[in-house]
Amino acid sequence: MGFTYDVDGKWTISPAIPLAVLRERLDANLPFHVAPLDADESQLAELVDREGWLLVPAADATVDAQENPTVIDTLLVSVDTKALTIDTRLDHFAKACAGYELDGELDYQGADGGEGLIKPCRGARVAYEWTKTGPADLERGHPVTTARLDHLTTAGTGRVFPLPHPKRATILPACRDETTPDLTIRSFLDLSTAHLRKESRADLNSYEGVVAYKTTYGWLVYASEDADLAEGDDWPSELLPLVKLARANGCEYILFDADAPETDALPTFDEK
Repeated sequence: MGFTYDVDGKWTISPAIPLAVLRERLDANLPFHVAPLDADESQLAELVDREGWLLVPAADATVDAQENPTVIDTLLVSVDTKALTIDTRLDHFAKACAGYELDGELDYQGADGGEGLIKPCRGARVAYEWTKTGPADLERGHPVTTARLDHLTTAGTGRVFPLPHPKRATILPACRDETTPDLTIRSFLDLSTAHLRKESRADLNSYEGVVAYKTTYGWLVYASEDADLAEGDDWPSELLPLVKLARANGCEYILFDADAPETDALPTFDEK
């Protein structure tokens, strides 16, 4: 099901990014509220408590013809929601700020007792890192890519092995430099278990030819390059199209998770 996290704090953007650029890059389905130009600290605190994700104009911003601030230099955050929702927003915002430098930190505290900071990474493969300061959480980072948010990149060893869910484990060492020469980078498709039938979810590794590892919230499945050979095997009927979808998008694994996103490309099953 996934834990919820209480996240508060701010990231700064340098140099200030034009609001028109941000609006062009941001998805309208993931709205960020814009503070008025003359809002003071108490008004900003009230706004972010109400809106959750607040863009703050730079001190030297002016207004355009529509009375909107011209440039933004701060993101204020005050939310209490699941890690997947937080990551989706932060990934999206970091991509929208490509070419600009992000700084600052967000404090987080999880329902599981984990606590720490979410900080942008500069000059690294990951956009930001979750750094634990409490006992119950683990560090995690997410790559900046131009791919959809259901594609994440993870460090591997060149062999098939079970990986934990990115919400609960280290995906990449924090802010690793891109010049590290000896890493094998592999990709996986992060996908909801709703794309599997109930009987498949229960025992996915029991099918001949299916390489699957049970996780706390679902399955990690190797997306075989020889998936076409499985046409005659006793695979779950819904699995083969999912494997082909993963391979078509450059992924070597599928991470099925209860909290992961669904895709409209393939059917879902509402069985409990």
